[in-house]
Amino acid sequence: MAVDHEFLLRRAFGLAQQDDIVAIDVPLENQTPENHNMMSLANLEKELSQNMMHLGLSDTAANANLGEEQKESYKDTAYALSFALLAINNINMKSKVIAKANQLIASEPCNDVERWELHRDMMSSIDEKFSIESDNPVVKAFVKDLQDCYNANYRNGSDPDAFLKEGLAYVYSVSNALKDAKPNQDISSVLKGISERFDKAGMGKLGETIAEWLDAPEIRKGISLETEPVRESVKSLEIAYNEYNQETLAQIYSDLKEHKKLNGEQIEYLSQIFDNFNKEVRGNETAEFEDFKQITVDGRPMIENNKFLSIEDRYTLLFDNILSGKDVGLKAKDGSVVHMKPEVVEKNAPKNIFQWIIDLIKNLFDSSKEKTMVNADSIKETENIWKFSNAEREKVTFNELIGNNRYGVFDINKAGKSKEASAENSAEPNSPER
Repeated sequence: MAVDHEFLLRRAFGLAQQDDIVAIDVPLENQTPENHNMMSLANLEKELSQNMMHLGLSDTAANANLGEEQKESYKDTAYALSFALLAINNINMKSKVIAKANQLIASEPCNDVERWELHRDMMSSIDEKFSIESDNPVVKAFVKDLQDCYNANYRNGSDPDAFLKEGLAYVYSVSNALKDAKPNQDISSVLKGISERFDKAGMGKLGETIAEWLDAPEIRKGISLETEPVRESVKSLEIAYNEYNQETLAQIYSDLKEHKKLNGEQIEYLSQIFDNFNKEVRGNETAEFEDFKQITVDGRPMIENNKFLSIEDRYTLLFDNILSGKDVGLKAKDGSVVHMKPEVVEKNAPKNIFQWIIDLIKNLFDSSKEKTMVNADSIKETENIWKFSNAEREKVTFNELIGNNRYGVFDINKAGKSKEASAENSAEPNSPER
């Protein structure tokens, strides 16, 4: 009978997580063989969280004496270091799980063919569970470099958690050096100085690898985006109508539903709706192509950066997504995402406007013999698209950041939980239907 590789995999995960980290060696500035700073994991977590919030993981960060550019640089550094720690934890834990898995495979009473198949299946599952997916080539290269650093300097060491311990110690040391923010303090020199301190203490090459990658501001920014939480809110997208344009609105719904095609009058009507929303969110009087590039549908870009769409195509695609019940958001210039909650409003009308427009749509289809009748499910679906629950949130603490991210859970007190990247992260952006 074939061996259940998922059962063995769960056992390997359990065994790998039994080695809890208790204390971490954090090299001192003038460290001697007799003078070491052994921090408990609990104290390191507390101080690291405070330091990272100070650097920009909170809107109340104590950096009032710094210029805006330096504040932004500190925030980028905090998030980039957070991602580095996520990747380090993945690499460290994956190696431990593989080691435990190999031990279990070797002890299984099976023949060589079954053992080979078991090994293949388990290693494939481990690769999938610990993968970090990103569309950013810089991030991919950074993760690969960290993996190469582990392979060359830590894989065969006596302590299976040495890589993670040094990662935690390095990130903490950098955050500690930057917490007392000084105007014009050079982040690159701090990163390199801490890595040199670690090198003198004989603690490997991990700090040097991180320092080399985070040296350039544009690299720090790119890596920081992998973990920086997105502030989200919900705002009404008012779709107003009156006796003069009520049929226009109903016809827009009909044409989008059947043909994905709108005429000039309809585009002009929709452009006014979105321009008003865009002005409030992004500050521009008229929505330009750059504004449309900031629109997301179900969390993914509505259009690709290098894809040109005519004005007509932009509005057709946008409102097709809105009226189809998709989660449509617009990124503001401060990086927050504002979700569009469409609301049909009849100016100066005392009655239930939404039900009126739904009835109007029904009547439009019912009164035209050339059009297909809309069934009850279709109308019900249309009514449901206006419902959007407010999901405003913002993660601020370091432990919340690394514990609630798209790579899974990282509990700093039980370092080594598996990372399962969402398959949705690799999905293709939405494109217009022609």
